[in-house]
Amino acid sequence: MEAGRRGPAARLATLAGCVLIVGASACGGSDDASTVVDPGAVRTANPERTFAPLVEVAANELWRPMSARWFIERSVFWFAEDDGCADRKIAVGHTLPGQRDSVTDWIFPKGLGGWSWPAYYRNPYDATCEDNFDLRFHADQLTRPHDPGLRVDGIRPGEGFYLDLVDAARGGPAVDGGLDESVYAERVNEGDGGVRLTYWMLFGMHGVPGRPGTHEGDWERVHVLLQDVGDDRYQPDVVQAEGARLRDSAWATTRRVEGMHPVVRLAPGTHSVTVSRLGESCGDCVPWETWRSLAAVRKEPWYGFGGAWGGVGDTDATTGPLGPYRVFR
Repeated sequence: MEAGRRGPAARLATLAGCVLIVGASACGGSDDASTVVDPGAVRTANPERTFAPLVEVAANELWRPMSARWFIERSVFWFAEDDGCADRKIAVGHTLPGQRDSVTDWIFPKGLGGWSWPAYYRNPYDATCEDNFDLRFHADQLTRPHDPGLRVDGIRPGEGFYLDLVDAARGGPAVDGGLDESVYAERVNEGDGGVRLTYWMLFGMHGVPGRPGTHEGDWERVHVLLQDVGDDRYQPDVVQAEGARLRDSAWATTRRVEGMHPVVRLAPGTHSVTVSRLGESCGDCVPWETWRSLAAVRKEPWYGFGGAWGGVGDTDATTGPLGPYRVFR
């Protein structure tokens, strides 16, 4: 067992009191989305929480959201080999005691990210499936199999670390009256006062099994672009939906709740993100109030894991995705 194992991810501090808006008030009940207008600069000491989205999830969604800890604890950690060599099991999640043995320990999340603890490493096999001690790959390097990014030197296309979620966990935790799974917030200062807030969401599957592009694991994200005008004041500008390409929605025409929370919708199965416009609604969607379950992603022990969140397929499209990583992509 891991000594001193961290407890649940530290939640971002809740902003006390009402959000102060220059020339207006956002205190009180929820907004009538059809009458929301551009409010001007917002004063807040916690913009990550203030501008966190309301995510609408289809009532019939098969692949519900989950926290990264929930995913890791129900996964087996592997190093994928190439050229016909068998993959090697490294560690197992704490909910899988039957798979632990004398050479397979528990998964230590700190060993995935490598920023607060030495990262897991493996020497890859050579063509005869023996250890190649001239090479060593670490879990905090970009090793995701088939990834189109700049992977570590010397790694073959199908090689790399991956977390294989057990099939029974792909649907996520049961929903009992609402969604409260962790959402991971990240702030990037882009220069000249520009601020990008990114909200990362994790799911056990993407797509429909048997159809093209389906894969285990699914990280989705929403961006809110702000202008920092000083004195803890921020001018919201754009909401971006992440997908095959970024899709911008102007702040003034984006549907919001409780003043500052933009509303986005997830497509069933794929979780493709769409920004909701003024006057739209989602009927029987399940609301996910992400500001109630935020965690600071860069403080997570697994942050920076460069492998796949999900099993390995034959291509980039059928392999689990890369999650929050030190290089923004």
